[in-house]
Amino acid sequence: MGIKIKVKSGLKPEFAAILMGNHRSYADVLFILSGTPTVFLSKAEIKKWPIIYQAAQALDTVFVQRNDKESRSNARKDLAKSISRGLSPVVFPEGTTSYSGLLDFNPGMFYTAAQMQVPIVPFVIEYSDPEMAWVGKEKFIPHLLRMFMRPKWHVDLTIGDAFSGDNGEKLSKDVHAWMQRNLSNG
Repeated sequence: MGIKIKVKSGLKPEFAAILMGNHRSYADVLFILSGTPTVFLSKAEIKKWPIIYQAAQALDTVFVQRNDKESRSNARKDLAKSISRGLSPVVFPEGTTSYSGLLDFNPGMFYTAAQMQVPIVPFVIEYSDPEMAWVGKEKFIPHLLRMFMRPKWHVDLTIGDAFSGDNGEKLSKDVHAWMQRNLSNG
């Protein structure tokens, strides 16, 4: 699609970690630390979306019914198994997309990271044109066509150092603060 990915700072991890970042679009998964063995966490509603669901399956995705406590617990267990196999789960703790800024985090994976003593490597993804974000009720195909038609835009990726600890609440606050500081429009 002619989209350039610019790593502003940081390096992709060479160890299994939970990769956590802000969320702008379904396209984010294309830009996340390519070459790092990953597994994605996605809302179960994706299963009803043609094309995106097939792509999610190809990317080794764990699906979660966000309003179901048992589903959330099972998803965390599946991601923990992935970590033990050397994969790095990619989690968007905001749980949805936004044009800019940072939303509140869903806390589950921070507690899983603390319990398992798995580091969290935060990242911030920003589109040079915020209109390329997929937010709200825009349909998939019109958005995809708009992305293809846009002559030039790029993605900035900032990767942080790993956060570790045994306190999920503190990890959540620390990672949120890091992301907030590293968003240019934060």
